[in-house]
Amino acid sequence: MSNILELENVNISFEKQPVLREFCLTLRAGERVVLRGPSGCGKSTLLRCILGFANPDTGSIRIFGEELTASSVWPLRQKLAYVPQEPELGDGRGRDALERPFHYLN
Repeated sequence: MSNILELENVNISFEKQPVLREFCLTLRAGERVVLRGPSGCGKSTLLRCILGFANPDTGSIRIFGEELTASSVWPLRQKLAYVPQEPELGDGRGRDALERPFHYLN
């Protein structure tokens, strides 16, 4: 099986406070993982890094074998899905919230 996601020696700080140190993770096709821990331990920050919304201080992230960089982030995001525990839908109708991401493609 091929690796879907690889994080190697990822270090993340939040407001100069270390959150994750030398974090490593490899996920293969078909595997599932649960990120759990107390509030503030870095779960959301780690997901933000995997999605390219935040950069780790050091280390590397590879998705489908391709390094996550400024130039690869958009094509790689098209291969990912993320459903937050408490999505922010904003004001308006539910339909508007569901259609909103597709307006960026134009």
